[in-house]
Amino acid sequence: MLLERIEGAAAVLDDEVRFAESALGLCRFVNNAGVVATELGVAADIGEVLYEGAVPRRKLERIYTSALTLAAPELLSQMGMGMGMGEENATADAPEAVAGGGLGTGTMMGPRL
Repeated sequence: MLLERIEGAAAVLDDEVRFAESALGLCRFVNNAGVVATELGVAADIGEVLYEGAVPRRKLERIYTSALTLAAPELLSQMGMGMGMGEENATADAPEAVAGGGLGTGTMMGPRL
């Protein structure tokens, strides 16, 4: 599943809207994978899970940095510097913030790539 999610994100990396949707799915997967393994009682049997597909390293780095860029408004908000979505400074073409794709989840994705 990790392979599918990463390759899906790589395929739409240059389309901001489609990438945001794909990155959200990837972030949700990374965020939920540990919980699912724990609930199934197999967390101790699972080692480190890394991507071993055909996407080149530079593109993987772009996926990671682009996902962090999507999470930047959350980071700024946590620092007291951000504007809430829908306020007068929000641009009309900015992708909407989506639950499950925040800064913490974005940073968790890095070691997988």
